[in-house]
Amino acid sequence: MKKVCRMLVLGMLAGLVFGGMLWAEDGDRSGAVRGIFVRLVEREVGERGYMGIVIKPCERDDHVTVLVPRQREELWQAARRLREGQKVGVSFVTEAGHKFIKGMETERREIVEERPEGRRRMIVRREVVRRDEDEREKHKAKRPAHLEEMEGQLKEVVSGHLERMGRALKEVLGTHLERMEAELRELRVHIGRMQEELQELRAQNERLKWQLRERGGPEREREREVRIRREVEERREDREREERERRRERDEGRARRERPKSEREVVLHQLEVMRMALHALKEAERGDAMELLTLAIRAREVMLEGRKDEEAQSIRERAPNREQLIEILSMASKLWREFDNADKSVAIGRLAAQLSGSRGRQVREREEREVRRIRVERREIGLPDGMVGFRGVLVGRIMRKLDRGFVLKIERVVKVWEDNRSDRPEAAIGKELIITIRADEELGGRFLRTLRALEIGERVLVEAFHFEGNRLTVVEQLRKAD
Repeated sequence: MKKVCRMLVLGMLAGLVFGGMLWAEDGDRSGAVRGIFVRLVEREVGERGYMGIVIKPCERDDHVTVLVPRQREELWQAARRLREGQKVGVSFVTEAGHKFIKGMETERREIVEERPEGRRRMIVRREVVRRDEDEREKHKAKRPAHLEEMEGQLKEVVSGHLERMGRALKEVLGTHLERMEAELRELRVHIGRMQEELQELRAQNERLKWQLRERGGPEREREREVRIRREVEERREDREREERERRRERDEGRARRERPKSEREVVLHQLEVMRMALHALKEAERGDAMELLTLAIRAREVMLEGRKDEEAQSIRERAPNREQLIEILSMASKLWREFDNADKSVAIGRLAAQLSGSRGRQVREREEREVRRIRVERREIGLPDGMVGFRGVLVGRIMRKLDRGFVLKIERVVKVWEDNRSDRPEAAIGKELIITIRADEELGGRFLRTLRALEIGERVLVEAFHFEGNRLTVVEQLRKAD
């Protein structure tokens, strides 16, 4: 087999060499082109200079360049006489990728005056210039004799090798094909036997299954009953374990709720709620109430620190009493309700109720009812997405009044200020919006008096900003619309 492969490789190499020689021999192809003369160019091939005739063929759009040797004086002069746009036909021979001229035929048109009345006659002349000697034949004549002899010998050697390789390849392939056919016949016979054995095994398997069903029926039923009882028992144990876990968690939660809080835990809870209330007072700019609540917070912090020095005693003396603290916390609870934060409002209201000790359950129930009412109203009346960050002037009708505000059905947007951040103010037209009044003593009181003087259904003009939540807040103007 290795000898055959080596012979195949040698044959391929010989074929390539032979093909290259034939291609080299046939490389000088003759041809002709007819078209329009474009221009003359200078070209160098090797160390020799040539004049190139650039022609646009009649049947194609590309250009063809044919080289004229300088030693061919008659062709050189004929090429120099060509004019742009002149029809020309050139025959050439191709050598080493370049086209060298063999002959050229040109057509000249001349206009001759012959008659007194000025009529002219056109004369067409043809000029034919050809090379006296074919360069290809000249090239062949210059080839040495020993090269011709070597070329013939190489052709004979290559032909002999190719014939021998062909015969050897046919013999090898024939032997291999015969061997493969024999092996294929044996494989078919083996597959037939395997299929018969497989059919027999399937029949035995079916017989064994039938015997097992006949013998093992009662045992399978017993195993099935045992498995079912085991699964039922496991599910029952899982339910009991889950129930015990729920009962234990419920008892622990009840114990935690019923366990009385220590005095420190109570004070810490009060501090947390008071700080929430202080934030609302800062937002509403209630300076006096902020100062008193700050003293109350500081007094409880001093108590947690266990201080009994003069400074701590001074803080306790200046802190508000219970009635003042209850009033301040009630005010902060209302402010958080106006700021649309029901959770903080309820937490602060509960602390105020715990401190009062007299209202207790009634206060909590009233606060919770108020919070639920506010939440329902906020869910029913929302702020359109395009109104978030709105700052401008609106006109609409009052639909109903709230504790510190009203519900306005928007008819038009009058103005939008430069610092407006809403992207679609017109989304509010036709919608009902909640307009609240800030807890400010000066402007807030004036706007509340104006609101009380207005009737439901009246058209009003209001300058409103969006600060948070799903409501707008009156800032500068609230009056009856013209």
